[in-house]
This record gives sequence, C-alpha cells and structure tokens, in this order.
Amino acid sequence: MTMDNFPNGLMSQGVPVTGSQIPTIGPNNNYWYVSSTKGNAGNPGTSDRPFNSLASACSTTVNGALTANDVIIVLPGHTENVVAAGGITLSTAGVQVIGLGTGSQMPTITFATLTTASWVISGAGVKISGIRGVAGVNSLTTPFAVSGSNVSLQIEWLDSTYEAQQVIVATTVTDLTVNIKHRGLTGGSLNYSSVTLTAVTRADITLDCVGKPGTQAVVYMVTTASTGVKIRGSVYVAGTYTGALNVVDATGTSLYDVSLFDGAAGAWYMGSYHTSPQLYTPNTDSAALYGAGVASWPASAAHANSVSIAAVLGYIQDNVINGTGTALTTNYSLFDQISGTKGVATWPASAAHANGKNIAQVLGYVQDNIINSGTALPASQSIYDLLAGTLGVATWPTPAGYGNGKSIAQVLAYAQQMGEQCVVTSTTNNIAAGTLNLFAVAGGPIYIDSIYAVCTAANNTNASTLYFNLNANSANQALSAASATLASAAIGTLLSIDGTFADATIITAPAAVKATQATRLTCVPGTLQAIVGTATITGTWYFGIRYRPLSPAATVTASF
Repeated sequence: MTMDNFPNGLMSQGVPVTGSQIPTIGPNNNYWYVSSTKGNAGNPGTSDRPFNSLASACSTTVNGALTANDVIIVLPGHTENVVAAGGITLSTAGVQVIGLGTGSQMPTITFATLTTASWVISGAGVKISGIRGVAGVNSLTTPFAVSGSNVSLQIEWLDSTYEAQQVIVATTVTDLTVNIKHRGLTGGSLNYSSVTLTAVTRADITLDCVGKPGTQAVVYMVTTASTGVKIRGSVYVAGTYTGALNVVDATGTSLYDVSLFDGAAGAWYMGSYHTSPQLYTPNTDSAALYGAGVASWPASAAHANSVSIAAVLGYIQDNVINGTGTALTTNYSLFDQISGTKGVATWPASAAHANGKNIAQVLGYVQDNIINSGTALPASQSIYDLLAGTLGVATWPTPAGYGNGKSIAQVLAYAQQMGEQCVVTSTTNNIAAGTLNLFAVAGGPIYIDSIYAVCTAANNTNASTLYFNLNANSANQALSAASATLASAAIGTLLSIDGTFADATIITAPAAVKATQATRLTCVPGTLQAIVGTATITGTWYFGIRYRPLSPAATVTASF
C-alpha cells in the first residue's frame, strides 16, 4: 500500500507528525499502520484500516506484502502484549518501525506470562524507535532479542511492578546501535542488565539508565568476547557508588571504551579494555588539574606503576627545565636549543654517536661528513637532488661493478647497462629484395632474447620472403630460414624466430599470440640484417631487438 511523501504533512489520529519522523521511501515500498485502538485483526494495515498489532504488521505470514525497507508506523496510544518467545518476529531486512507519541501516548509493548516472551529482531538493517517496553513478569530473559546485523534500537524500558533480568540481548551481530532509556526498580532484588552483548563486533551504545543491577551490570559482556564497543551516556546504580556495576566484561577479553556519568557516585566513569574504567570525581580531582592546584605536591619520580601524574610532571620539570645533569644556559629554553632564534649558545665539538655524546655533537658530525667532507656537492645541489630531485646527478660517473671505492651511481649505471635492453628501428617501406642492415653490434658480444619485425601498413600480393642474418668478420650466419610468403601481410603481422637456425622465420597473424623465443642466441659484434627474397616487400615495417650485453662495453644501435 504505497503512499506519497506527505507533501502536506501527516495527521495520525489527529496528531500532526513532522516530516523528520517519517522517512521517505522508494516507489516500490510501503507504509504500514498499527493501532490497538483503531485496528482489527483482519485489516490490511492502511492508515484508515490499520493492523491491531505489531506482531501482525511484522509477520510475513499475516502481512505477506511486507518487503525490505518498508516503514511500519505505530500510532499514538498503541498497546500490545507479548506472551511468548518470538511473540513479535521481524525478519525482513531494512524495515523501520516508528512509534508516534510521547509520554502516556508512546506505543507500549508489555512482555508478560512467560519469562522468555520476546520480540525477535533477525532482519539485517532493521531500525526501531519510539517504542516503550514494560516488564509484565519478573525475570524476563530476552525481551528484545537481536540477531540481525546493522540493527538500530532507540527505545524506552520500564520496570514498574515487575523487573526484567535483561532488556536488549544481542548475539553474534555486527554494527549494533542502541539508545536506551531504562527506568528500573531502584529497590529491586533481581540481577539485571540493560544491554547484554555476546560476540558483538562494533556497537555504539548510549545509556540513560536508572536501577539496581545486583551482580550483573548495566552493560554486560558475556560468553564470547565483543569488540569495538563504545559506551556513552549516564547511569544511576542505586546503592553502588564505585562504578563497579556500570560495565562488566565477564569474558575478560572484550575490546571496549567507556565514558559515562555515574549519578550515584557523582562522577565520570571512564576507561577501556586496556585501562580499567574508573571513577573521576570533578569536585575533588578537577581542582588539581585547573582549579586551586595540588595542595601538597608529591616528590618527583619517573613514571612507573602507582606513580601519580603530579610526581611524573615534577620529574620532567626537574630534568628538562632545571636539569639534574648539565643545567640549561641562563635565559635559554629547550625551544631555543631546538628551533628558537637563539639557537645553541655554544655548539659543542663534533663527534660520532656514542655513549656520553649529545645530539648537537652528532648533528655537527653528520654535517661535517655529508656536506663538508669528501668530494663536495656541486654548487646549488643537495643530497635530495642526487636521490630524487629534478636536478638529478650533474655528471654521471663511468659505470662500474660494485667494489671498494665505487659509488652507488656507478653501480646503478652498470646494472642498467648490463640488464636487458631494447632497440627499435624507424619504419621503412618498399624493402627491395636483398640485404637490409638493421642493427650494429659493437664493443662486445650480446645475448639475443628476441629479434622481430612488425607490419604497420599492409603488403601487396608480392610473394616476398624474409629471414634474419648476422654478418660478422666478413661471414654470414643465418639466424633463421626464410619465412613463408609475405603476400598480403596485414597490419599487425609479426615476424620472429624461435632460436633454431634451420627453422623458418615465424609469421604470426594480427591478434594472435606467439610463444617467447625458445633459445637465446649469442651474437658477436657485427651487423644484424634482414634478407628479403623473391620480390620487394611493399608494406611498411619496423624491426626490434631485445638483448642483454655480455660485456660492459657492448652496444646495439639501429641502422635507420
């Protein structure tokens, strides 16, 4: 039963509802209505014929049209009894339940008859707000049972005649949000908790709770550790002034952070899993921090267990400002020494780091050995320029393998020179039958990892062929046999070799894949050539070679 977005506002039983209370829904979603005073069991859940219970509205059996992200609006004055486990079950993801009305008109659910009476919330992303729960029997165990992730609860709970043992119980969920106003019995005798967590990952809990938890706690983490739990708000635990029943981690390994105002103790209760929460009393403790000051300052002491902040502050003052070693120069501070305009009054002699040497001595030593000693940096050039700056190395040294007396730049150049390299010719067309010089190998031998040609403009129908050749010392060595005909070779055609002299030059069609050259060839200085047979290659081609020098002086240059 889709409705519009209330452009003129919404009236519910004569009560105006502000737009912020009712979220906008998509065109395929629905608003459903619940009222115990206007509804009937067989109603379809429209605004004029609402359901008479949340149990019906949330049930996919009764309300078969309920879909993810629908909104259930509970009208003011609604009351309902839940008398069994799962008396209300909300398993549809993303559904929002919004109670309208405040005070005596807030929609109220009474959990009665059985201690297991419960509203089961298993749908992911469910949001419930504006609902009050009431204990209708003692020792309720799970009135709000949360097993869906990303659930948000903003509810009130009232123990007036009877007392619940637990109110919200969340088990094995992630990203839980709870905002609960709990009014328990300050003279109650049961052990209870407002929020009980088991294996919860990330929870944001806001409390406004008054009661007497007995031997449990307002927030109680049990059975399996919970992690990422944030607890904020205020509590009043009747008869307990130590904060001991505010938050209890019975697992001993949960990860949580607490900041609560404890009304019974008149103090803030703060801490986390790694610093046990404790009370901080503003009326007495704040005077030492920002009021009249510490009445009697303790003796200075280095930080350690059971040593106060005041004692450690005194220790810092003694050793930083006054100095138990060498005293600071008169009218000089640590700031002056580190970054102030006064600087170091008398700079000490430079020295390498060692026991008994100060930072100024070592800084001087570093300056002497980086800037002044050895070969001086070129003018207007820094170490950063050499390592990563745009100026780079002013004059790159001769490449050399690593060894004593060799610089990093020399070894880097040597590593680059001896690594795999690639040379590519310019493009050429109308390659006449005969010999075409491709690359000049000089200075020493090389490994040929691959030599190839690529077509960039298609051939005509000439039945030309091609193979690769090395001319060295006035002798020729064919690196492959002649290819098949190159007639009508298309753009992207690839010519290559497999490293076996007797095998034909390989022709690979465009968009096809060729395996890497199987055998690496050793090539002495000379000229690498393409030998064209039969007829002119009319298309446009370029040639390339990937090689590795076997000598630091070995080079390969393209012939065109």
